[in-house]
Amino acid sequence: MDRPRRREWSLEGARALVGEVRERTAELRELGRQKRRVFYESCLGKTFAVLVEGWQLEGKGTVKGLSENYLRVAFHASRLTPNELISVKIESIGEDMLFGRALN
Repeated sequence: MDRPRRREWSLEGARALVGEVRERTAELRELGRQKRRVFYESCLGKTFAVLVEGWQLEGKGTVKGLSENYLRVAFHASRLTPNELISVKIESIGEDMLFGRALN
């Protein structure tokens, strides 16, 4: 077995695959975005218990939190009480976050 020759072949093969790997990676990321969007759409109109984490936009009274199934949720609130569970009805979706209305 000729080690240097074998090494050269594997490096050339790896270089040839770089473009294909990048293409597949882009396809998988797009598929992930599409599936996340479909899942977020299935959450519209549903109510979730959201654990308050802090201000999303402090000056505008928007609070952020994490739902019971680990979704990022933002909603308007007059006060901030970290670590409090709030029922939030999901009303719209963003790229990586859901937006809702506090029910309590």
